[in-house]
Amino acid sequence: MSPAHDIEETVQLKISLNGDFKDTLTADFIYYIQPTVLYSVPFIGSKNGNTFVQVFGKNFRDFGENLRCAFGTVYVPARFVSSNMITCR
Repeated sequence: MSPAHDIEETVQLKISLNGDFKDTLTADFIYYIQPTVLYSVPFIGSKNGNTFVQVFGKNFRDFGENLRCAFGTVYVPARFVSSNMITCR
């Protein structure tokens, strides 16, 4: 995971397998602006789960099947709605 960044940018990442950088591989590395959760609706739900939750914030990105909501140690799939909202159950 990259550190928080104020701007989104792509940089070239150079990788060396033996440390002398004569055999480098390059790949794009993308810094993303850190997402921020402002609030969720509803604020509380059943401890048994299955509550539909809307999460509001900023800088959310659509990572498809890799997007998740965390409730304590339980991670569930999330659905990207916009850069300001995701939903999960």
